[in-house]
Amino acid sequence: MTERHAVDQQAEQHEQPLILTFLEWVAALKIVELLLDLIAAAIRAGSWALLQVQMLLARPLALDLLPAAIDEAERGFRLAVARGGSGLDTRFNVRDPLLDLSVEQHAAQDAAAIVETTREAIRLTIQDAHRSNWEPHVFAPQVHSMIGLTPRQARAVVNLTNAQLEEGVKPELVVARAERYAKRLLGQRAVMIGRTENSRAANLGRLAGYRQAAANGLVPRERSFLEWRSVQTDPKEVCFQLNGRRVPLEQGNFDGFFPPVHPDCRCIVHLVVV
Repeated sequence: MTERHAVDQQAEQHEQPLILTFLEWVAALKIVELLLDLIAAAIRAGSWALLQVQMLLARPLALDLLPAAIDEAERGFRLAVARGGSGLDTRFNVRDPLLDLSVEQHAAQDAAAIVETTREAIRLTIQDAHRSNWEPHVFAPQVHSMIGLTPRQARAVVNLTNAQLEEGVKPELVVARAERYAKRLLGQRAVMIGRTENSRAANLGRLAGYRQAAANGLVPRERSFLEWRSVQTDPKEVCFQLNGRRVPLEQGNFDGFFPPVHPDCRCIVHLVVV
């Protein structure tokens, strides 16, 4: 099994909890924060303030990401020890507080991005509701169904709704079809988030494992480098441009970039001892 395949296989084992966390968060927002009557009132009043989404995701996200980070940190530590030629019986410290902190900080950033895209999706839908003169029994369920979607996905649902209303489809049927479509898109986004954020946690863990090995003197710090490895084939993507680039292990990033750099990014950091 190649290193790339080993990382992918291990990451897949940790995706499902994160997918469920995201979907549970969406469900909680729909039940508690954004009741249909509140949505209808907000749209009638033109008030975005009534629809501010609370940030409820960061801590659960971090807890779900830690197992992937720890597993990959241990793998990275073992690889580093092997490449350093050390025969010492040394174990990775899974209680490393720096690893926990790093994962939690990134989880908070990711959660903020998830919330922001949700806000933008709902905002665009409210604009379209006003522009299209949707009735409350049409636009309230539409906004409700946008929670968790990206702006692009929300636009797709809005376009479907407008097209069917123009064709004269009964509003209740339009709502039902749009909600089914939004649910399918939400499932796709949940999977994408699971893959992308688990990849981030795995790379953070791997970096922690490498650094711990270096701190313990198991690899020569001054001759240890991080190498970016990518499967991206599009020359326009940052992944393609960074593929094969090396930076000192202590630097920990590639001029501010660290995988993943886009949704479903499958890049990894790899230790090279020269």
